[in-house]
Amino acid sequence: MISVEGIRHRMAYCLSPRVRACPVRGLTIRLEVTNYLEYYRALTYATKEPDTLDWIDRYGGTDKILYDVGANIGLYSLYAAKRYPGMRVDVFEPLAANWKALQHNFKLNDCYASVYPIALSNADGWACLEPPHPVRGQTCTISHASMGTVRVRSLDTLVGDGMTCP
Repeated sequence: MISVEGIRHRMAYCLSPRVRACPVRGLTIRLEVTNYLEYYRALTYATKEPDTLDWIDRYGGTDKILYDVGANIGLYSLYAAKRYPGMRVDVFEPLAANWKALQHNFKLNDCYASVYPIALSNADGWACLEPPHPVRGQTCTISHASMGTVRVRSLDTLVGDGMTCP
C-alpha cells in the first residue's frame, strides 16, 4: 500500500520538469529526470548521503582525483566536478541506462569526467546484474559468472591497459 506521502511524491514527479535544478551546498546541479527513481534522487540529493558530500568537501580539490565506482546517474561525481572544476573525475557505471544518464547529466552541467561503462572488481571477467533488467536510476548488485552480461575489470588491468592513474 502506498502512503499519502508516496502519492504526493509520485504526483509531484508527474508534474515536474524533465530537467530539475537541485540546490546542493550552494551549488545548482541540473539532473535529467525521466522516472520516479531519478525524481527521488533529485529530491533527496542534498540530504540522502551528507557524509559523502562532507567527504568530497573535506578531501576534494583541483589537484585531486575522484573515482566514482558504481556512479549510478552521477550525483556525487557531479558534485565533485562542480565544486572543484579542475578536479579529475573518473566514473565507473556498468548499467547502460545509468551510464547514458550520467553522461547527459555531465553535459547539462558543463562538467567533464572520464566515464567507463564497466564494473570494477578485484578480477577481470563477466558478471550478472541483479535485478537482471534494471531501470534507469536503479541500483544493482553484481555476481561473478562466466556467462554474465556486464564486463568487469580490475583497476590494475585498466592502468596496465593505459588508463592514467595517480
